[in-house]
Amino acid sequence: MRYLFSEYGDVIITAMVSLLLALIFSTYIFPNMIESSKIKNEEVVMEDNEILKNTEKPILSATSATVDKGYPFDYHNFVQAFTPEEYRDISDRVEIVKGEVNTDIPGDYTLTFKVTYNGVSSYAQATYIVD
Repeated sequence: MRYLFSEYGDVIITAMVSLLLALIFSTYIFPNMIESSKIKNEEVVMEDNEILKNTEKPILSATSATVDKGYPFDYHNFVQAFTPEEYRDISDRVEIVKGEVNTDIPGDYTLTFKVTYNGVSSYAQATYIVD
């Protein structure tokens, strides 16, 4: 036995330390890594019930167009909005924050749109030509 330790002591100690580290990793660290990867970005509940939300901006696009004079104008036909992580359609949340279109009077009308998701807003602009 003394011969083994005198000859291979460094290798034995290194192997024992490696096994101990592998045991610690597999018992404590790895399960916590798996558990934390299951947390969704949308909501994380803290101990005091404070909810932290995803802060990525929603995706908002608005398309410019020509509108016939005298016809009704529905901006929902020209905007699309999606959540940033799952690309879920939230177009029904889009609102006009600046401008208006009067289809009785020919001209160029610029609208500014806004959509809010998880407390974060995105903006887009589009121009509509009444002809």
